[in-house]
Amino acid sequence: MKNSFKVFFGLLVCVGVIHLYSATPYLRPAGFKRGNNTCFMNAGLQALTAMDEVTSVIAHNKKRLTSESLAASYRAMLPRILRGTTVLNPTKLYAKGWMQLHMKPGTQGDAGEFLTSLLNCLEKEYDDDFAELYTLTLESSIPDYTPVRTENVTCLTLSVNQGDRRLSDCLTQYFTPEREKVRDTKTGILIDRPREKYLEKTPPYLILSLNRNSYRYNPHTKRLNYIRRSNALSFPLTGLSMNEFGTNKDFGSYNLVALVMHTGSGVSGHYTAYTQRDSPWYYCDDSSISPVSQTKVVTLSQGASTKSLPTTFVYKRTAN
Repeated sequence: MKNSFKVFFGLLVCVGVIHLYSATPYLRPAGFKRGNNTCFMNAGLQALTAMDEVTSVIAHNKKRLTSESLAASYRAMLPRILRGTTVLNPTKLYAKGWMQLHMKPGTQGDAGEFLTSLLNCLEKEYDDDFAELYTLTLESSIPDYTPVRTENVTCLTLSVNQGDRRLSDCLTQYFTPEREKVRDTKTGILIDRPREKYLEKTPPYLILSLNRNSYRYNPHTKRLNYIRRSNALSFPLTGLSMNEFGTNKDFGSYNLVALVMHTGSGVSGHYTAYTQRDSPWYYCDDSSISPVSQTKVVTLSQGASTKSLPTTFVYKRTAN
């Protein structure tokens, strides 16, 4: 009788675990308590939670992680994150986050940088299959002069220029060939040639981060003047294609699942996030989580001028 009860109880536990990770995730995302400049980590955590295939790998993999690491702190909190409808105060994770970024505790950071740093930390703990969920493969070369150079990156960091009005403008600029000096093999003379950059492989999740900060030299003061590009950008909610940036490849189509927004300057301000799992969109502002209409998200995607500006996008490839 006791053995039967143990078997029955064990089955209930297994069913509960399966239900937690495979059923419709939750009514709304979990919130994160706002601490001293923790909003950038809170927004980054929301973006990661929207990457359901990534969180599924983390939740199911029982590999022993490095004690006290950022990855271990995140995995320990993940079941409560996935249950949602609550407010968490991950003080231990915050401390590890600042340490991972080599920043003084309480310092404001960048949400996109935190997201990629957390993924890189998790990547070191898991196998290569985990990284394939979000790692892009880039190739570049100077045709007829240099061999192909291959680079794997977690995130594409795109510069925002003054005339940019669409996310596609930033992507086009990123893949525009840059001039480099190369020595001619016949004459030995240094010549200018374009280095071409293109996509070789795209992952199930595509992370794009915007760099709105730049500096311009002022000849009068002989100093660098800080410039922050505050122009709003339009971006696709569905159907993002990266095919034009590859070499005769079909990378599929991507839909937006997370959007990180920032209000303020380049050195201070506040981060929030919009996330989608299944169909509803939610606005995540630290501990405050609220549903938003599709109309609101569409308005943002059209480049509506607001105090908050998009800084990081997470797209998920759609099924063929």
